[in-house]
Amino acid sequence: MGLKNDLSHREKVMAWEAHRTMGIEQNDIAMLYGVNNGRVNEAIKAIDYAVANTREIYNIVRNETAQGKKA
Repeated sequence: MGLKNDLSHREKVMAWEAHRTMGIEQNDIAMLYGVNNGRVNEAIKAIDYAVANTREIYNIVRNETAQGKKA
């Protein structure tokens, strides 16, 4: 059986969670989903980026709200 070209959105989120919260190695996740290790790495980096930006936006809005500015 050949490798898949990409992960579904759900698989990407599950791969990120498995790697970040449970410490499962990326190559083991890739083998489980039948994809190249690079696909798992891309997914993890993309979600890390989204999480970091979400936190940054949240902190900006929270600080502006605390200072009495409207978001």
